[in-house]
Amino acid sequence: MTTHPFDFTGRTVFVAGGSSGINLGIADAFARHGASVAIVSRSQERIAAALARLRRHVDMLTRTLAMEWGGDGIRVNSIVPGPIEGTEGIRRLAPNDAERARMLERVPLRRYGSLDANGDPVARARGTLRYRDRL
Repeated sequence: MTTHPFDFTGRTVFVAGGSSGINLGIADAFARHGASVAIVSRSQERIAAALARLRRHVDMLTRTLAMEWGGDGIRVNSIVPGPIEGTEGIRRLAPNDAERARMLERVPLRRYGSLDANGDPVARARGTLRYRDRL
C-alpha cells in the first residue's frame, strides 16, 4: 500500500490564527487531507465558526471513505460530538447562563450531550446513542 505524500491521517496539526483568513484555508487543507486540526485564536466566535467548517470536512471524509471502502466490507464511522456537558470546553466557551443559552441555539437538538452518551462506540454502532443529530 503506497502512502500519498499529502496524507496526514493520524497526525495532529496546530494552526495559529486558524479561525480566519489564509490560516483558515490552511486548516481546511490539512483537514481535507485527514489531519486532526487544532486551531489557536484570540476570538471565541471565530473558533466556533472554524470548527463548524472543519466538521463538514470530517463528515465528507467519512462519507468518501465509506463509499470507497464499503464494497470491500469495511464500515466507516466517525464520532463528532457537539458540546458535552461537564467538560472543560463548556466551562470555557459558556462560562455563564447567557453564553450557555446562546450556545444551545446553535445545537440542533437544543441540549448538550453527556459524557456517558458519547463515550460508548458500541452504542454508536447499534444506533442507540441518546445524543446525535445524524448518522
